[in-house]
Amino acid sequence: MKNWFNKHKKILLISVLIGTYLKFGLLPTATVFYELHHFTGLDFVYILYSIFKAVGYYLSVWPMHTAVCIMTASIIFLIALLIKSRTKITGEKS
Repeated sequence: MKNWFNKHKKILLISVLIGTYLKFGLLPTATVFYELHHFTGLDFVYILYSIFKAVGYYLSVWPMHTAVCIMTASIIFLIALLIKSRTKITGEKS
């Protein structure tokens, strides 16, 4: 088990960080874009703020929010494992 964890710890860490970002990071990212818009005055930054604010808000009020974050992290982990195993089979370097 320890060998398996050491072998896949990078993929596991990345997928957990993405799931955690979806759970806690969307609304703070929207705040960063909002402040950046006031600092720069660029309209596309405000559009990014609007997108992150809407997604962060609607995801946070959805009752399945935590489950979706966990499932997203799990799917990313499984896809990365599949890609890693396929590159070993074909002999490609990753």
